[in-house]
Amino acid sequence: MKNPMGHALSDGKILEEVEERQFRSHNIIISNLPESQEESNEKKAADDRNKVVNLISATGIGETEILKTVRIGKISNKPRLIKVTLSSSVIVREIVTKYQTRNGIYVNRDLTKMQQDVAYKTRKEFKERVNKGEKNISLKYYNSVPKNVTRNNY
Repeated sequence: MKNPMGHALSDGKILEEVEERQFRSHNIIISNLPESQEESNEKKAADDRNKVVNLISATGIGETEILKTVRIGKISNKPRLIKVTLSSSVIVREIVTKYQTRNGIYVNRDLTKMQQDVAYKTRKEFKERVNKGEKNISLKYYNSVPKNVTRNNY
C-alpha cells in the first residue's frame, strides 16, 4: 500500500491507518455552523448540541443518539468546526448521504490525514483537468471518497 504521495507504507502504518479510520467512523464534522452567543461554556455546549439535533432531524433520519459534540480549532472570525460522535457508523453514513448543504453548512465524515490528502489531491486534479478544457469528466463521491470519473458520451 502507498500513501497519497506514492511512498510505500509499512505494515505498522497501515494498521495505524485502519485503526484511526475505525476510531473516526462514528464521527461527523460540521463546518460553518454559527457559534453560540451564550455566555457560559455549558450554555454554549447545550446550544451547539441543539443545533446539531435540529440539523440531523432535518435529514429525516429520526431519533439519533449523539454521544458527544465538541467545537474544534481556535476561536477566530469564522465558526469553528464541530465534531459530533454518534452511536453508530451506519448512522454517520446515513447522515452524510442524506444531508443537503444549507446556508453554507457542510456535514462530512471525520477523515484521517491520509484520507484528507487523497481527497484534496483528487479535487485538485479535477479542477486542473476542467481548467484545461476537459468536458467529459465529473467528480463523484463513493463512501465520502472523491473519484474523477470520465463520462461516456452516447
